[in-house]
Amino acid sequence: MTKPLLIEIAVEELPAIPFLKELPNIQTKWKKILEENNLLCEFDFYYTPRRLVFWHREFKIAQDDTVVEQLGAPLKIAYKDDKPTGAALGFAKKCGVDLSQISSIDKGKGEVLYYKQEVKGKESKVLLNDMVNKFIKSLNFGKSMKWGTNAESFIRPIRGLSIVLGDELVEASLYSIKSQKNSFAHRMVSYDKFNFDFAGDYFCKLDKNGVILYQEQAMQIAQTLAGYTLGGADLLRRAMGKKKYDEMSEEEREGKFPTGILKQVEKPEYCELYDKVIEAAQNKTKV
Repeated sequence: MTKPLLIEIAVEELPAIPFLKELPNIQTKWKKILEENNLLCEFDFYYTPRRLVFWHREFKIAQDDTVVEQLGAPLKIAYKDDKPTGAALGFAKKCGVDLSQISSIDKGKGEVLYYKQEVKGKESKVLLNDMVNKFIKSLNFGKSMKWGTNAESFIRPIRGLSIVLGDELVEASLYSIKSQKNSFAHRMVSYDKFNFDFAGDYFCKLDKNGVILYQEQAMQIAQTLAGYTLGGADLLRRAMGKKKYDEMSEEEREGKFPTGILKQVEKPEYCELYDKVIEAAQNKTKV
């Protein structure tokens, strides 16, 4: 059985250069942790200057049950005069069972001690806390910092954590920050957090709170506000995504972005609104 899984790690604004150096490794490192925990699945990774987001549409709610086979010493070493030696007793202790539960098997080189165990998979929500903490500690940004009473360090202070499996909040903690069903709006919209109920609700409310999570949104803004062609908007998107300031500055120098916006502002309906705003401001300042 699967459920959608959302993981958001909110931070203070990430410095561009060290973040972009580590960016190619982020998805690889998270994939490795999923593999180690037998929870590998497809996922999408998104980021903004103040958040890292992992979105899994079909995440297993528990690990698959597995069968573990363990081989021990050859029988001629495990038993002397039909009595178990230290090798046999040690193998049973290693397997965590009584010696009577240990059998033998021939793998082509003579009989050896053998134990077969069926291991029931753990629930995902029990594993996610350690998985996220291990992932964060695996990231290498070069210099890091400490804040508050935390003994450990990170590139920037962590300010929020959301791990939601389906509509269930997963209990977790990262650098003393507990997992909650809330996130930060864009600072131009609000300094307060907004609440959400489930993963789908999170994505809807991000948009309403001014956060551009998808690069396609940046393309649409460039086309709508600045009159970019689809190809030009895609080039701008790539420059923004990789924080290529020289390319973005070139767009500004050539007047593409501001000129396009000014053309939109100069439309009659916007000018009319502008006059009304000025008039209202003047009325409020009259004594």
